[in-house]
Amino acid sequence: MTDLPTVPERGVEPLTRRAFGSCPCGGVYEQNVVEVKLSPGGRTVSLSDVLQGRCPVCDSRVYKVATLEGIEALMSNRPPPPPRTRSS
Repeated sequence: MTDLPTVPERGVEPLTRRAFGSCPCGGVYEQNVVEVKLSPGGRTVSLSDVLQGRCPVCDSRVYKVATLEGIEALMSNRPPPPPRTRSS
């Protein structure tokens, strides 16, 4: 088992190996820290240190719901949603 990537100097903590779950192909998503580029309204916006799950078998990529909600809030100039808890 390899160590999970982390960017502690930027506040990104490693998640458990199964944090993103299993891919339909049979692989297990691994945590990645990526840069996401978006083009709302014709302007380019770059978001760094975004957590992403990537399957080492088929290379599919997934994001946590909270991550997508945060990106949507940023793009629509709304405050980010409150952090999710395990019971929500």
